[in-house]
Order: sequence, then structure tokens, then C-alpha cells
Amino acid sequence: MKNINSEKGSLTLFVTIAMLFFMMFLLALYVSTTNQQKTQLAITARIKEIYEKDINNVEEIYNNFIGTDENIPIYTAEQLKKVGSGESIYIEEVKKYYTFNLDSNYILKNNIELNKGKYSILNDGTINFNSDAEQWIPIGTASKQFTGKFDANGYKIEGIYINSNSSNQGLFGYNQGTIQNVVLSNSYIKVNSTLDGIFVYNLGTVKNCINTIFKE
Repeated sequence: MKNINSEKGSLTLFVTIAMLFFMMFLLALYVSTTNQQKTQLAITARIKEIYEKDINNVEEIYNNFIGTDENIPIYTAEQLKKVGSGESIYIEEVKKYYTFNLDSNYILKNNIELNKGKYSILNDGTINFNSDAEQWIPIGTASKQFTGKFDANGYKIEGIYINSNSSNQGLFGYNQGTIQNVVLSNSYIKVNSTLDGIFVYNLGTVKNCINTIFKE
């Protein structure tokens, strides 16, 4: 009987260690830049600390590093660009990973400026973007529409640049979810028809939004 219990204990230890290293492997997949590598080292150290304290505490590891909040916080322009991408993104400000799906809920935590340093407001009130300005890709397409919730929380989004022959252009492309409290300014959209800058096609809810972009 003693040998059987010992074998069960060894098996439990092996499974726990295997789960730990599998989780560390998944986290490592998200790492692609030097800053992320530094973050990954810090995460690995913290996982090791939790693991050594309690070998079976896989739940604490999960809760500490995988975001399970109702709303995904958006602090930066790079994070905003990932909305609806389906990617798992590490949010440095809260030190957790979130999956940026089209049906996820998002909330802005800062004013967001895209194309920082790549545009200027002219004396006549118009806006001029540099040749290296990055084109904005609308959130949601006809086949993969946005069905989540995007709350800009009263913060401002500026610096969106779109110069396209398509008419399906805006902050959002196709919306079946909820877009609210968006303040869009200091941006430029040139398309082959006049469209609202916040969304193109809306089958959901859009409320309390302010749009003061330049359109052609």
C-alpha cells in the first residue's frame, strides 16, 4: 500500500510540473520583442515563486496572469490596434494577458493618439498627415463583425488616418455590438463616399459619441 501511495504522489507531482511547464510554454509563445522578453522573465520568476510556495496552486498562477475581468482595459495605441484581432495580448499596466476577440468588451483607460508625431493641424484648421502615417484598419468586417462592447469612457481617440478608394472605412467597419462614449478628433478619412468616422455599418447600438474628424 505504501508503494502505491508513493507512486500516486509521484504521478501527481509529475502532472503538476508538466502543467506548469506547459503554461510557461504558452506564455513564452506571446513573446516577440526585447521588452516582452524582459516581462516574460519577470512572469517566469513570479510563477516559480508561487510554484515553490505551493506545488499544486495552478489556479493562483492562472488567476494572476490571465485576465478574467469583464472589460479589457485599453491604455495605448498599440493595444487599440489589436481590438478584435483574436490575439492574446499582455497588458503591462495590469500585468495580465487578455484575448482581444470581436465579441470581447473593451474600455479605454487613456486618451489614445495614433500616428503620434506624423500629422499637424494647419492654420486653416485642416489636418495634414505625413507620408509615413499608418493607415487605420477598421474593426470588424462584413464576414467578421464586431459583436462586443467598446466603451471609450469619455476619452479621446485621435490621429486616425484613412486614405482609401473603399467606402467601408471608419474606426469600426461593421458593428453588431455596442459602441459608446467615443470622442473622435484630429483624424482624416478620405473615401469614395461620405461616411461617419466612428462606424460604417451599424446593426447594433451606438450612443453618446462625438465625431469631429476631417472627411473628404
